[in-house]
Amino acid sequence: MGNEASRLDKNGVATLLADVTVYAVTDATGAVALEQDTEVGRLVGRFYLSKAEAEEAFARIGKDREGVMKVELREVPVSEVYLQYVVGGDADVLGGELRVEPPAKEVRHARQILEGGYLGPPGTVPLFMASELELQEGE
Repeated sequence: MGNEASRLDKNGVATLLADVTVYAVTDATGAVALEQDTEVGRLVGRFYLSKAEAEEAFARIGKDREGVMKVELREVPVSEVYLQYVVGGDADVLGGELRVEPPAKEVRHARQILEGGYLGPPGTVPLFMASELELQEGE
């Protein structure tokens, strides 16, 4: 599917992403809550792939804005936000950069790979690379 996916038009991308759900902390109007990102030094709004991480963000942002702004946790299809806001959004118009936030665990694993961390003996697959694998006691 790799070659097929690279030839998709906007409608094809939307169809491919239609069943993927993301979670966002928003205000009452549905605008994504922006937070200062210290790594990049600008305001960032996040669409979380992990519901648990979105709930953590909801609690943190709700506490930070208590008495100032009511926040909500919304579930939306990624197809409704990805092309329009994440890829095509103007940070100046939106008030900050919007991005899809992968689960922190996946980011750690990707960094480990990119930094040349030990992934196990040759010919083996680290369990974090294929979460559907499970260990069984040997005979």
